[in-house]
Amino acid sequence: MNGKSPAATWDVVIAEPVAGYQQTLITQLQSCGHRVRLAGDLVDLLRACQEQAPDVVLLGPTLAAAHNGQVPLLVRGMTPGSVVAGPAEEIATALPEGSFDGIVPNSCDFEAFQQMARRAAMTPNGREVSSQQNSFDLPVTDMDAALTRMGGSRELLSDLIRFFFEDAFEILARLRSAVQFGNREEACRAAHSLKGLTSNFNAARAVAALQTIENCKPGGEPSLRDQLCTVDQHLAHVVVALADYMQTIST
Repeated sequence: MNGKSPAATWDVVIAEPVAGYQQTLITQLQSCGHRVRLAGDLVDLLRACQEQAPDVVLLGPTLAAAHNGQVPLLVRGMTPGSVVAGPAEEIATALPEGSFDGIVPNSCDFEAFQQMARRAAMTPNGREVSSQQNSFDLPVTDMDAALTRMGGSRELLSDLIRFFFEDAFEILARLRSAVQFGNREEACRAAHSLKGLTSNFNAARAVAALQTIENCKPGGEPSLRDQLCTVDQHLAHVVVALADYMQTIST
């Protein structure tokens, strides 16, 4: 995990911590010297991944299945660390392929969590967070330009942001399903729709990644699957940027 040995101190993000739900695990992790950060919702979770690049992210069942099941893969786009979920009996079986590196049988089972984290530390996950480095020269969003395009109306821009949060994850789920089943035509349609949503905010990185999917040729490079990982990464950054903007204009 992030090049650390299995015995190293970990940066752990635990998402969806409710009263007493994972307190035993949190206490045990901290007693072993691991650093634990809690995240209560999608934006908190993605922001924690953006700021810390954690070694392990543990998702609870509600957040794991939220937003059309796209949360685990957005997290995987934000960090090269391991993404695990638990408890096993509460994790939906219909989540997208490759959502997790492992599932903890019991959310309070420290030994199972520790063994899984160590195993993941010794197994390269094959993910590269900067898989399309040239796109990082582009801005995540340009809200000033977006506001100008809306004639200076923050109300209109806020409406567009709400529409994004209502629709983007469902479209991303369609895109992921199309890529998984090799439906290039549907993948292009979904990518085009998602590109339209993100372009409202001059989200140049995400737009470029989605345009690449639209332009992908059979057998070409990058593959649709590889490019989808880049979309996950850039879209996760857009989610955080839009949430931050909404918070700025509401204060």
